[in-house]
Amino acid sequence: MTQKKILILTAGPDNEERLHTNQEIKKIEKELKQSKNWGNFKIIPELAVTPEDLIPILETEKPDIVHFCGHGKETGLVFQKESGEAQTVKAEALASLFDKFKHKVECVLLNACYSENPAKAIHQHIQYVIGMSNPIGDEAAIKFAVNFYAALIAGRSYKDAYDFGRIVLDLLGIQDDLLPVFLEKEKSQPIPPKPPANPPTPIHYANVIKAFKSGRVIPFLGPGINLYDGQQSNQRISDIQLADYLARDLGMANLYQDLVGSPCPVCLVSAKDLPADCPVKKALLEGTTAACPLANEQALAVAKLNLQCLAQYVKLTSSIQEVYQTLHELFIGRYRTNKLHKFFANLTREMTDKGYPLPYQLLVTTNYDDMLERAFREASQPFDLVFYLAEGAENKERFQYHPDGESVRLITSKQEVLSSDRPVILKLYGAINNFVIAEDHHINYLVKHEIEQLLPNDLLEILRKSHNIFMGYSPNDMNLRLIVNRLWGEEALGQKSWMIHQSKPGELDKEFWNRRNVKLIDSKLEEYFTELNQRIEALTPKKSPYELWRQ
Repeated sequence: MTQKKILILTAGPDNEERLHTNQEIKKIEKELKQSKNWGNFKIIPELAVTPEDLIPILETEKPDIVHFCGHGKETGLVFQKESGEAQTVKAEALASLFDKFKHKVECVLLNACYSENPAKAIHQHIQYVIGMSNPIGDEAAIKFAVNFYAALIAGRSYKDAYDFGRIVLDLLGIQDDLLPVFLEKEKSQPIPPKPPANPPTPIHYANVIKAFKSGRVIPFLGPGINLYDGQQSNQRISDIQLADYLARDLGMANLYQDLVGSPCPVCLVSAKDLPADCPVKKALLEGTTAACPLANEQALAVAKLNLQCLAQYVKLTSSIQEVYQTLHELFIGRYRTNKLHKFFANLTREMTDKGYPLPYQLLVTTNYDDMLERAFREASQPFDLVFYLAEGAENKERFQYHPDGESVRLITSKQEVLSSDRPVILKLYGAINNFVIAEDHHINYLVKHEIEQLLPNDLLEILRKSHNIFMGYSPNDMNLRLIVNRLWGEEALGQKSWMIHQSKPGELDKEFWNRRNVKLIDSKLEEYFTELNQRIEALTPKKSPYELWRQ
């Protein structure tokens, strides 16, 4: 990775209040040196800077980040003359200066009071600029800067790094109107969304509801469901958050490139040579996919690569238990169920109260978290659990069975697990603290035994003879295709099935799922479930044979 240069400019005129600029530099440098990614950054301090020094310093150092610590005014920034007295450089002059360096400088941080107006002027030419809207204390300014760089060196985007700095100031009780201001330029115009190729039709919804009414549908839920209903990142969890959390624990900034090298399998060129507006480059190098019209799908695809490689790396260099323990800390109590989890947890009672059978006897997921189980418990809906063991001295690469209210046991093919009064949740990738996550887990998944020896006959039979509705996956998800091959072999799914997605499938994807009897439905999950839920709520109670006869 090209080393990022952080140019720190300080100015402390004799006739202005003295600031602890040296202390700020030392604390920033100390924070950076504690990270494994220290070698990716270089601090260049320039003290007692005069206006005449600015052009030569910027020409010589060619920094990526320019950090000013000193005094500010609404009209500009305060530097110092050769004599040591204060000299204000107007905001318009600063804008003209940075216009000449806009192709190199990525971010400008003005850690000075009243620097919002100068920040806005500089922002005409620089992508990311941070200024202070009002006076800010010396200690608060230093804490903001230290936490900003701590997040940046951990691989966060400039916006995320700014957010972390603000969070620290929030904890200190700094008022909102005194907090730093983040300015970000639009790099390119957003691509207008194309109309869906195969949107859900009234007939489609009718067929899905008919399958629910007969109890012959199996929801198949992937990581995308955890991004449903627009919750904030600290309230949801998906492969994106897991990969990021694990990477931060390892101190890795550019996950996939650090582990796999360059060029990576995603593109045939090195990531540094990709176009500036490439969404893959933004995902790999900047931690964001905001420019991509399929942002969630793009982020999940990259996170899946990152997560497998990170887990494999830790497994080879340390222990897979370290991965499990790290992610277990992330799972416990910090995330809450969303509307989609609750929809499935409450659907059973809603349908049975109207006289219908269980809408599904089996619900399948490849997610690592326990959001579904939590949603069922919150709804007081009993369920049984079948889950896979990826590791362990005993029963490795086998399924375990945990009936409601009973002890966990090894499952057998002859065992009957389906019930008429409660559903079974099948966790194909395992439960918390033991799941399929590393590369070799995926390579060896369900290959050492025939699937008929691993899962009960009644579960396999309903899986293969029911309608399946895949949600939270992309049509080109290779891990999902592997699962389909393991469960169905070369056969098509028994009944007409559907995948709800918001991707742009290729011809290979279309042909694969078409041969499997799965129709690709192009829709946002939010919109799809809003419509589906409204139609289910509008269902009238099922009439008895006598009531039908009386008609």
